[in-house]
Amino acid sequence: MTWIIAVEFYLSSVISKLFEMVLLAICGDALKTDSLQFGLKEKIGSVDAIFTLKSTVEYFANRGSSIYVASLDIRKAFDRVDHYKLYKSLLQTGVPVITVDVLCNCQLVQ
Repeated sequence: MTWIIAVEFYLSSVISKLFEMVLLAICGDALKTDSLQFGLKEKIGSVDAIFTLKSTVEYFANRGSSIYVASLDIRKAFDRVDHYKLYKSLLQTGVPVITVDVLCNCQLVQ
């Protein structure tokens, strides 16, 4: 029984990745992100973010400045998002209606 769960999890991950690739191919131009964003971008990840944070802290520490850091854990934030506004924003940025419809239906199934 355990291997069935593992296979389902693997297939779910593969399907999600495939969906992400198709989504980016269809409407990648409408889904531009800020150049300062590290997560969820190709060829940029947590190593880059950690390096930037470390370099910034060292820079200001070496100059005698006080350093304050704040972080935000948004793992559960999607559950609290106003999905109507999210879908409306996606449409306004040029994401095709069919794509937003698929995302909306995926959210309803969960």
